[in-house]
Amino acid sequence: MNQDELRGFLETHNMTKKRLGELIGQPDTVMSSAFNHFVVNGKPLYFSAERLARINDALPVMADEITARLMHFSGDGRFDKACAEQLRAVGDYFNLTLLTSRLLGWSKGKKEGVLSPVHPGYGHVKKTDVTAINTELLAVAGVLREMKIVPMEGASTL
Repeated sequence: MNQDELRGFLETHNMTKKRLGELIGQPDTVMSSAFNHFVVNGKPLYFSAERLARINDALPVMADEITARLMHFSGDGRFDKACAEQLRAVGDYFNLTLLTSRLLGWSKGKKEGVLSPVHPGYGHVKKTDVTAINTELLAVAGVLREMKIVPMEGASTL
């Protein structure tokens, strides 16, 4: 897999690039420059072999961290308010607005209400919501563990 395919995977699953950048010690500007192939001196930028090696080392770590974010529904009723904070932790890796819209059909307003302690809808997370999110987390973590990113031929590296 090359870095464009990694970018596509991250975007398809509504993942942020911020945590990956933190794990490889690169600021958002470097991550954006390489993922978006900003043009410098007439050539689009790509990650160097050294940075790709750091990315390859970081992907299983990220997978383990995502697996540790699995949500636990412990409510005895229709909703479990404790899941609101668990969902917020998932936001360290995923764009929650896009993720909950894609998986659960939530609007941005619903997501914000579920996560806001002052909102009447705070914590309105159902067991089916938790199952859908956990399924996505496990699937993404499984793929990240197996990924190996290789350099792109003829690329100007950053």
